Amino acid sequence: MERVMTKNALVVENLKVTFGKKGSTPTLKNISFTASQGKILGVVGESGSGKSVTSLAILDLLGKTATIEADKIEVNDIDFLKLTTKQKRPYLGKTISYVFQDALNALDPTYTIGQQIIETLVVHEPGKSNKEYQQMAVELLNKVGILDPESRLSAYPHQLSGGQLQRIMIGIAISSNPKILIADEPTTALDVIIQKQIVDLLLQIQKENNMTMIFISHNLALISEIADQIIVMRKGEIVEQGSVDDIFLSPKRDYTRALISSLPQFAKNLQPIAVEQGN
Repeated sequence: MERVMTKNALVVENLKVTFGKKGSTPTLKNISFTASQGKILGVVGESGSGKSVTSLAILDLLGKTATIEADKIEVNDIDFLKLTTKQKRPYLGKTISYVFQDALNALDPTYTIGQQIIETLVVHEPGKSNKEYQQMAVELLNKVGILDPESRLSAYPHQLSGGQLQRIMIGIAISSNPKILIADEPTTALDVIIQKQIVDLLLQIQKENNMTMIFISHNLALISEIADQIIVMRKGEIVEQGSVDDIFLSPKRDYTRALISSLPQFAKNLQPIAVEQGN
C-alpha cells in the first residue's frame, strides 16, 4: 500500500526570542517543531515556560522590544522570515489565526460585539454592503453557539458572560477560515462546564474545516485527550516532543515523567517529585 505523506502546515526551526538589549539572556532558544495539516498539536508546560511567547513570535506579535531569530518559520508554505511585519498582516487571520486566553481583555470595551466582528470581516472580505456584513456576523455567532445572535451584535463585552465572550473570540478567529488556528489557553478563566463546551466547540470547528490547531495549555490531561502530537516546554526550551503514546508510554525526560506522575490517574503517592536540574 502506498504511504500517504502528511503535509506540514507549520514549520519552525531554531526559533530564538530575546527581550531587551542585545546580549540579554534569550527567553526562547532552539525551538524547532512542525504541525501537520489537519492535526492537533498540543503545547504543554508550566506558566512561564514559553508556550505563548513561541506562538506570538511566529505571528510577529511580540512588539519592538523582542528580537526574533530563526532558521525557518514557514506558515502554510509561506516563508514568514522573508516578509516584513506589514507584509505578514494579510496572512494573520486569513492563513493563521489566534484565540487569546482572556477574551474580556482581548476585546475592546468601547465597541460593540458587532462592530468588532465586522471590523475583521471588512479586512478579509472587503467590498460588501453593511447589511451583508451584519448577516455574516449573525451567521458567525450562530456557528459558535451564541443564542439570539442578532441582539448580541449591539452588546458591549462587559454585558456578556466569559463563555459567551470566548465563543465570540473563536468566531472572530475563524471568520476568514484560517488554515491554522492557535488556541492559547482558551479555557483558563472559565468554569469547568463552560471549559468543556469551548473545547468541544474548537474540536468541532477543527474537524469540520480540516484545520491545523495548536492548542496551548498547562493541562496535560486535556492535551492527552485531544492532541495528535505533544510538545513539552520548560524554561524557554522544548524538553520533549512526540505522539501522545510517545509522551505517555515512553517519556524520555525526567520533567515529562514528573508532569505525567502529577496527574491523579498516574500518581503513586502524594510526595513531591524531584526533577534534576537541566533535565
